[in-house]
Amino acid sequence: AKTITRRRCSFSYLMSIINQIYQSPGKLIYILKSILFESKSFLILLKNLAVLPRCIAMIDEFKRREITHIHAYWGSTPATAAFIIATLTNIPWSMTLHRWDIFENNMLCFKVRSNAFTRTISHTGKKHLMQIVPEFNNHSKIITNYLGVHIPSKKPVRFRNKIFTIACPANLVPVKGHHYLFKACKQLVQQHYQFHCRVIGDGALRETLHKYVNKLDINEFITFYGYLPHDRLLSMYRNQEIDLVVLTSISINSEQEGIPVSLLEAMAYAIPVIATATGSIPELLDNTGLMVHQKNEKELANAISLLYSDENLYYSKSELCFRIVNERFNAIKNTNQFLSLMSKQTKNKVSHSFNNR
Repeated sequence: AKTITRRRCSFSYLMSIINQIYQSPGKLIYILKSILFESKSFLILLKNLAVLPRCIAMIDEFKRREITHIHAYWGSTPATAAFIIATLTNIPWSMTLHRWDIFENNMLCFKVRSNAFTRTISHTGKKHLMQIVPEFNNHSKIITNYLGVHIPSKKPVRFRNKIFTIACPANLVPVKGHHYLFKACKQLVQQHYQFHCRVIGDGALRETLHKYVNKLDINEFITFYGYLPHDRLLSMYRNQEIDLVVLTSISINSEQEGIPVSLLEAMAYAIPVIATATGSIPELLDNTGLMVHQKNEKELANAISLLYSDENLYYSKSELCFRIVNERFNAIKNTNQFLSLMSKQTKNKVSHSFNNR
């Protein structure tokens, strides 16, 4: 893969813009009108207009490289850029929507109508998108294609540590609900369980959470690792350092979990997980007995104690987690499905809606 770059305000940059204005005035007027009338807030309008000159300056590069499909990985300004370039080049385009970009709703109705297809990475995300574009309900133009993670070539075999070790790989921000994890840990301490919890991640709540752990008097059971390189985290999984991964996410207005990669990665190493039933997590863990209600430290403590106390249950959940991620969230399988979809759209030579106006 190669990155296409252009220096802004260079002579060639300005000449590219002038050349496109001369060659495609009608298309540029259509793009401007679309952005002006479809942007639902002044801030979104400014963001969309900001990418316009950069996109115009890139058109010659797209044509020169004979690009056959444009895919935007977010439905926000990256999708705006894809729409602009597709309009000026007649190249089919598509977009992947995650979660926050659906709630932001940057011209989503228009973009779904305009592109070749729209991909959501969860059925929950698709459900939220349908509320914005109900006319596309059950339409083949909107598909769900999960993200995936690398699956070890050899199926991992779990061995529990003498000191049961829990990991919480999550940024230290309100939506991750660390307070409820620490409350659950306090209950486990009071019940004399021998365990240790590694908190892996950094963020704005670092000092607040340190103070909270001090207040609960559970310092010896909790270690804050801060930010860890991704390879270091995976080595913990690979080297059997972690027995259980826990995410205690909560819903705060429209801010919710998607399908957390942190859970998928642990499951790929056959590590049991426990998470709250928020956002798209039920798509991953529904009917597995590995979910608890959010903000419920008692339920969380009970779930952890079950996996701690019952080795047969622990190893059966280990098998289940690996099977789920291997069957449904295998990066190679899911990426091939996605590439096949793009290839099909390119072969069909899907025309941009501007040509049909």
